Amino acid sequence: MPINEHIERWALQQSADRLAMAVLNGQITLDDLGDLARRKPIFATKFALVQQQIEAMPNPREQEEYNAIVARRDAGADAEELANLLSAYVGKWSTNGAAAERVAQAQTLLDIVSEAREFDQLGSRVPADLDAYRQGGVVPSVEVAQALQMYLNKWNGKPVASDEHLNQVEDWCREVTKARKEKVDRDWKALFDSEDKLRSIAALKEFAQLYAGDTEYSSRIDDIYWSWVLAQPDVLAAAAEYNEYYHRMGKHSPEIAGLQAQRNEWLAVDRTYIFEVIKYVEDHPQSAFKAEAERLLKELKPDELERMRREPSGYRDDHFRKLSTSGTCSVDELVDAVGGSREVYDRIMNLEATRDGLTHIPDPKEQTFERGGSGQTDIVFFGMPSSGKTCVLTGLFASQRLTPDSSDWNGRYAAALKSYGEAMIAPPRTQTHFVAVVKCEIYKTLKDKELKVPFNLVDMAGEDFKNQIVHIDDLDNATISFDSMGQGAPEILANNHDKVFFVLIDPTATGSRDVIQKDAIRTLIGLFENPVNRSIMGRVRGLHFVVTKADTLSGNRLESARAAVHKILNEASRTKLTNFCRDLSINSSNKKQLDGRPRVFCFSLGKFHPGNIYSGSQHDSEIILNVISDYVAAEKAVTPGRKVRRFFTQPLI
Repeated sequence: MPINEHIERWALQQSADRLAMAVLNGQITLDDLGDLARRKPIFATKFALVQQQIEAMPNPREQEEYNAIVARRDAGADAEELANLLSAYVGKWSTNGAAAERVAQAQTLLDIVSEAREFDQLGSRVPADLDAYRQGGVVPSVEVAQALQMYLNKWNGKPVASDEHLNQVEDWCREVTKARKEKVDRDWKALFDSEDKLRSIAALKEFAQLYAGDTEYSSRIDDIYWSWVLAQPDVLAAAAEYNEYYHRMGKHSPEIAGLQAQRNEWLAVDRTYIFEVIKYVEDHPQSAFKAEAERLLKELKPDELERMRREPSGYRDDHFRKLSTSGTCSVDELVDAVGGSREVYDRIMNLEATRDGLTHIPDPKEQTFERGGSGQTDIVFFGMPSSGKTCVLTGLFASQRLTPDSSDWNGRYAAALKSYGEAMIAPPRTQTHFVAVVKCEIYKTLKDKELKVPFNLVDMAGEDFKNQIVHIDDLDNATISFDSMGQGAPEILANNHDKVFFVLIDPTATGSRDVIQKDAIRTLIGLFENPVNRSIMGRVRGLHFVVTKADTLSGNRLESARAAVHKILNEASRTKLTNFCRDLSINSSNKKQLDGRPRVFCFSLGKFHPGNIYSGSQHDSEIILNVISDYVAAEKAVTPGRKVRRFFTQPLI
């Protein structure tokens, strides 16, 4: 309560010195003077001087309190009592300048007592917790670990702290930390299976709650939770769950806003086509739907590998390489798909560079027409587009026995096919509107002599054959002659050279291609038999069938090849053709049962693989070359009559 008027007047009249002494003697309190200063601003300055003087003056009561605390210490007061006394003294007299030295001493003593008391509190618990861990595996709690660390943070480096205490607490802290880390690490490891995959998101959340005070794993938990989100079939729903768990404050919460746009991009992908899915993964490495795309790749991969095994020749090499470089298929999986050959795998992977090194197939626009060498035999191949005619030529040119003249366009064409054959790569489909007449020499042995025998190898574009012969508007009323073939064919066929005709048949043709091929072959046979072409056919010495793509034939190749011919020409047609050939001394033989009958040959470059590369031997090519060799002029010079040729081991039509 405010002082009375008498004391108020007295205080206003006194000097600061006298007021300070009065406060020290208990005549008036400093609070009374402070209240007076608040009510009478004129007294505020004097009150400030009183405060200063009191703080600078020794206070007998302060000294008495200090001495009493020292006496209690010397008498053996317990730590808690002593700490309370010291704390009260320091709080009361810390602003008294005259007591500064004793206050500092008291603070030091208080620190010593506090450190000792905190150490004793740790000592009453930690050793027992560590014994429980050593004996029964009971891990000290996170509170114990935090208390030890708080002690070290507070007292480490302080002069008042006991070195013995600090060392002991450091030992305890290390042991507790190790014990807890071992337990946390065990529990963390238990979250994952043998393949290091998270067992369940529920277990992860339980771990996070159990060890909320341990921050070492908190960031990893967040990342793993987000990875789990991205691996879910419904990413958006899982992301909402994640956001709720972290109260929209997770490390990855900012990424959730863009998930819908990413989902729309993913839904636009053709998820039935493996290479679109691969492209999505490559183009969107950070997409939330990458994991779903990768799961889909695993589902699509077996069918893709099976397609590669089922249709190797039609499988693109760039697709093969993409399966490898994207990591969709392992090297072992792809090696297995191509028949277990690492060599084939390496060839496909390097196929682009190999193709770049091959001889360029010349443009037919640059073609110069050649009739071929005078007095030689013309070997002519007839075939539909995609019948395998170019592959047959490639196999022939790859033989070391055959040497083409490379001085003109035709020779350059042959050289290009030869480079493909030597590299064992099927050449690209030939262009339309051309006839190639390649002057060749073949090595053959006659009477122990090695001779080079010339002949002309004739290749007519399959498209021209189809368009000019098969697609005749009025076939029934048309006069079918070789003149209808155009593109130089009439000039070649009408020359005075002996000729050998090979008719190519594709056994894999189906649907409309099969229908067109049947029409083409039947029309061609009709062209052979038409009287208007008799003068040309009179110079034909051999007429045979070559069933290409023989690697696709099942069972006995030769029997399957003959069946392919019979599918196109019925028995009556075959008999008619044989009689026609016999009448014109085509396929002539001194054995009646063989005379006039065309032969059926199988041809394949080998076993095909993705990218239209192949592996195998020159076996079929060499058989065709043997047939050609038996027909060329040099043989006729030494064998006047027709004989049973080597190739007559091939089946008859």
